[in-house]
Amino acid sequence: MEKEDCSPFNIGAILFSPIKMNNTIYTKNPIIHNTIRIWKQIKLTLKLRNLSLLTPLVNNPAFKPSFTDKTYNQWEKLGIKLISDVYKMGNLLSFQQLQSNYKLKNDQYFKYL
Repeated sequence: MEKEDCSPFNIGAILFSPIKMNNTIYTKNPIIHNTIRIWKQIKLTLKLRNLSLLTPLVNNPAFKPSFTDKTYNQWEKLGIKLISDVYKMGNLLSFQQLQSNYKLKNDQYFKYL
């Protein structure tokens, strides 16, 4: 239910997005509205970074290509769901490592860039 109310965005992307989202667009669902409001307060109080490694790639308002290019939906099906999926020990994985780990095709190299 909450997933549908956040459409077209992913709720995780909304919570971790560095983009300021207008809370009024979620007033129809008080659970979502209050979760976002409280999470923003927690982030301010604890001085958390805006972007988290737990941020989803697909349907992320901070990553516009995920709305227009279906390649990222394919990546999600292959297991690349979060920003953390393209990092290992704080380093961005190479395209070859992503190919090995997630079976990406060669024609997706330019999406990696």
